[in-house]
Order: sequence, then structure tokens, then C-alpha cells
Amino acid sequence: MRSRAWVAILAMGFLGVLIMGFMTKFAVDANPDLQKMIRFKVAMAQEFESCGLEEISLRKGVRSGAYSLHLTGSREKLPMDPSLLDMKLSRYFAKNFPDKTARVLEISYVLPQKLGCTTNDPYHRKEYFLSSVRASMVDEERIARIGQALEKDAKGRVLSGVREGRTLLLVVEAPARLTGDLRQLASQVEPVVREQFRAEPYAALKLRVQRPAAGGSAPGKAAGSPADRGDFVEVQFDPRGRELRG
Repeated sequence: MRSRAWVAILAMGFLGVLIMGFMTKFAVDANPDLQKMIRFKVAMAQEFESCGLEEISLRKGVRSGAYSLHLTGSREKLPMDPSLLDMKLSRYFAKNFPDKTARVLEISYVLPQKLGCTTNDPYHRKEYFLSSVRASMVDEERIARIGQALEKDAKGRVLSGVREGRTLLLVVEAPARLTGDLRQLASQVEPVVREQFRAEPYAALKLRVQRPAAGGSAPGKAAGSPADRGDFVEVQFDPRGRELRG
């Protein structure tokens, strides 16, 4: 009798698991958004598998357009520095997540739960507004196109570019064999920048044009920077290309 009872209990347990599996599959199949989230989570896990993450959990937040990304570190390998990794994750999310109306992404990190622990609070949490992330990515694409245009026309190369508030800061290295002065080159670079940022103009362009670092320095002694030698100019322009003085 006891053996029959155990068989009955096992059969009921197996049947319950089977029913739960069918119900879960039905819920997933009936929810296209959930299917997209699962596929995206799998793709993200594969993309960042070398970053020391054991588990990635993605779910919708309480607020409209908000999502929560919950990351668990690996036991064998410490995760990449969160301050670097969460920026990569937010960019990947902004670029690849199918719901383009997503507005906010919260990223949190926890360590693998140890035996006997009942709670596992995040040791790092960061919230990103995806509109800002997307805007930053678009600006980087524009700056890359500016660099390509300058190198094609032998007008130098872009060293860095970033927005600070409503001001665009751009650093350009002049060609080694420059004909003309740096201020003249700045006036040639400005229209290229203005054209690329026409869709989302800046309030002011702060353009720094500098000569290449001097070569031929003695062994063990670094050549002086452009700032050390005074081989640079900084010129500011308004959105219409007029130079701002003072």
C-alpha cells in the first residue's frame, strides 16, 4: 500500500510539473512581447558571456517604458568593473532592444548567493535614460563621419568630440604638412561639423585645432604636448558658423 501511495504522489508531482510546463509555454507563446524579451536576453547573455556574468534577468519596470536588468556575477570570475560594463550594456540595450519606446533602463549587480543567505542586495545600481544614450551614440556616429571627411580632404583628424550641455567640444589634429595657419584650418573644419549636426544643432561649437606632437625627441624623453608648445588654437562658433569672440 505504501509503495502505491508513493507512486501516486510521484505521478501527481510529475503531472503537476508537466501542467506547469504547458501553462508556461502557452503564456510565452501567447505573449509576443515576452518572446522578444526572452530572445533579446539570450542574445545579450551570449554577447557579454566573457564579462564575468552568471545570469542576466530582464523584466519590465513599474513605470511606463521602464525596464530592469538584473545581473549576477560568476563564482569563478569577477565581473568587469560595473562603471564600464553598465555603459556597454545600456548602449547594447538602446541599439538592439526591439521596444524602441523604452525610456529608462535600470541596471543592478549582485554577487552569487551563498549558502544560508536569505537576501542578496545589489552592490551597484545605475539608471540610464535611453534617450540620452541614443543621442550620445548618434553624436559619435556624426563625429566619426566628420573624421572621415577631414582625412579624405587632408584637413586633419578628429582626436575627440563630446557635448557638454549645449556646447560641442571638438579636438582636431592638423595635417603634418599644413599650408596656412591653424585658425584658417579651423574655419575650414567648421562647415564640415555644422553640416553633420544640422539635424540637432549645438548652441556653440568650441573647436580646438592643434599641430601633431613633435617627433624626434630624445630617448626616454616625451615630446612636448601642443599645449606646452603653444601649437594650437581654440575658436568658438555659433550654429550659423559665425565666430564667437570675447
